[in-house]
Amino acid sequence: MAGAVHAIAVGDDGTVYVGGSFGHAGPPEGSGVPLSEATGEPIEPFPVVDGHVAAVVPDGRGGWYISGSFTQVGGVARSGIAHLLAEGSLDLAWSPAVTGGVLACVGGTLYVQSWTFDAKALEFITKLLALDPSGQPTAWQPPPVTGFVSALAVSGNTVYAGGDFTAVGGEPRSQLASFDATTGTLTAWAPQLSAGIYHGTSTVQALALVGDVLYVGGSFDKVDGESRIGLAAFDGSGQLTSWGPPIYSGSVFALAARGSTIYVGGWFEALGSEARSGLAAIDSGGQVLPWGPATDGTVLALAIDGDTIFVGGGFTGIGAVRRSRLAAVGLDGAVSGWAPEPDPGPELVTASGVWQYDNHGVLALAAASGKVFAGGNFEYVGSRSVRRGLAAYDSAGHLTTWAPHVDGEVWALAWSAGRLYVGGDFQAISGTPRANLASVSAAGEVSSWNPGVGGAVHALLATPEALFLGGAFAIVGGRPHLNLAAVGLDGGPPLTADQSGWNPSPNAVVTSLTAEGGTLYVGGYFTGFGSTERLGLAAFDSRLSLAPWGPALGRATPDPADAPGATALVARGGIVYVAGHFDTLAGNASTCVALVDANGQVLDASVADGLYYPWNEVSALTATDDRRVVMVGELAALFWESPWPPGLRSDITGAAFLGAGGLSTAVPVPAYVLDTTRLSFLPRARAVAVAGGKVYVGGVFHWDLPGGGVVDNLAAVDTASGQIADWTPILRP
Repeated sequence: MAGAVHAIAVGDDGTVYVGGSFGHAGPPEGSGVPLSEATGEPIEPFPVVDGHVAAVVPDGRGGWYISGSFTQVGGVARSGIAHLLAEGSLDLAWSPAVTGGVLACVGGTLYVQSWTFDAKALEFITKLLALDPSGQPTAWQPPPVTGFVSALAVSGNTVYAGGDFTAVGGEPRSQLASFDATTGTLTAWAPQLSAGIYHGTSTVQALALVGDVLYVGGSFDKVDGESRIGLAAFDGSGQLTSWGPPIYSGSVFALAARGSTIYVGGWFEALGSEARSGLAAIDSGGQVLPWGPATDGTVLALAIDGDTIFVGGGFTGIGAVRRSRLAAVGLDGAVSGWAPEPDPGPELVTASGVWQYDNHGVLALAAASGKVFAGGNFEYVGSRSVRRGLAAYDSAGHLTTWAPHVDGEVWALAWSAGRLYVGGDFQAISGTPRANLASVSAAGEVSSWNPGVGGAVHALLATPEALFLGGAFAIVGGRPHLNLAAVGLDGGPPLTADQSGWNPSPNAVVTSLTAEGGTLYVGGYFTGFGSTERLGLAAFDSRLSLAPWGPALGRATPDPADAPGATALVARGGIVYVAGHFDTLAGNASTCVALVDANGQVLDASVADGLYYPWNEVSALTATDDRRVVMVGELAALFWESPWPPGLRSDITGAAFLGAGGLSTAVPVPAYVLDTTRLSFLPRARAVAVAGGKVYVGGVFHWDLPGGGVVDNLAAVDTASGQIADWTPILRP
């Protein structure tokens, strides 16, 4: 799942519906994928690259050489460099004893680089190599480069290198150098690039050849003392030409040529006096051409096949059209419908209903014979798996075609009478205006039911009579209703006590709802209902009148931003399981979770030592058919030291899933440890549901499994054994 799962609901036929802040669903395709130029879909089969792909070049035979920060390709160990065959398989015989980046493939010879760090000189040293088709180094071994090489181009018997370096084999070279293609000898060609008022440092990021003219792009202000800002060109004799419209603000990261036209990609707002954002085209005389659809982010890669320019980078829009990271543009500047939408996976977040992508993008592109190979730091690609905020899996764990989409986040789901009720922070679903609450059929159709909620919905509870909703809102159905309300399932107005005025108005957000025996239990971060104090917990009787039940939640810290709250409730057999963010309940020490009876008396409580927010929050609860309770959340450890049986008995360091005894004895459940080595975000299991002997768990997590393998963001656990079930759709090596 490419992003967070906040809610799970199971339909009558076993379909598992998930909601959250994701953009793709299904198994990850990996970070290097061949795509059809016609459809934008992955061309199967292809091996999944586990890591990120920074460079790709065609092998000239329908396959690709790739490099980057990856350790496996198709489950086979590869140290950052691999060869993919034309039929879509990994070349098992090709495994050179080098690590580094691929730069170019010319006439069957692959040029690569590897890096070492000279600790004594405090410098990085780059070694350039040439490999034959079998992966063996040839005799071509030029002198070492002091610094980094970013781009390479071959013309006749000359190999050009550009990057961020100061010397080659001890000879001064400023970001550009060339070598004899046969012997590897450094040539005398030594242009001097320098920084100035527009660029703080000088680097070369891209090279392109048209005939014997070498075009150079990067970040620099002068070449051989002459003003060349970001772009320059050298003729066949190595002399600087007059070509190069200045880029006063920004840098060039990619160059591609078609005929006599040079296409430029990068981060800039203008070329000379011509406004261009991220993309531009320049003729051989240096004239900026009209072509240049504006991007809202950086362009990092370009590839051309026929009359199509493929554009990759970190943008979310191009030419006023939504295109996430990858797009196709015609020679007339029109953005085509080709939209693979590479997605970074778990680090996808939303801000104000807009998907944001931080430090992710398409880093490398190559195109040939109707195929585009896209590489980068993403995990999902292809429109078939696009699911924005909502997705559904069948009982076997396969992604279904059910695909209504929201323009924000989904926080709550409830299934009732053949319909899925969707709550969250959004303004439309499948293009139909719906403010934060909607109803969708099993066929994916948005119903006419439209209560209209003025604020986010965080909790839903469907009963035969009504749909109860909690959240952070002020209006429901055009009427004032603060944070808690009930609406008719048939689309009627908000329900009231005796149908004449139920509006309890808790003074802060409601995050959890449950019911049993005609009593509605409410949890959240509120401190009262009108003048009646209720600290995080409250109950309403069958007439929806505020009941006496309401054991107080507390936190030891006086920080108002660290207020106590009940994020999850389950009522079963006369016991209310309370979970969330607190360390006292009704005056009893209790970390994260406790059991309370219908009179508000604490029956059992957990106590943890040395745990600090946010690593001690239970986010969701559910009950199994055998009267066990399952809880998920941010659990670094949970020590249950209560003298009151029965209850939980668990001591699971690093657990993201654990079982509870409830009214029966405790049942051991394996600990699925959060793999923090893969994460740059806060991991948490956020949603849980039970059906058909399985517990479905969703959130933002990687689980390292005891027997090997990794589970991402969505999993199913067998209720009898506690083991990961076969249903789990995102299980990878």
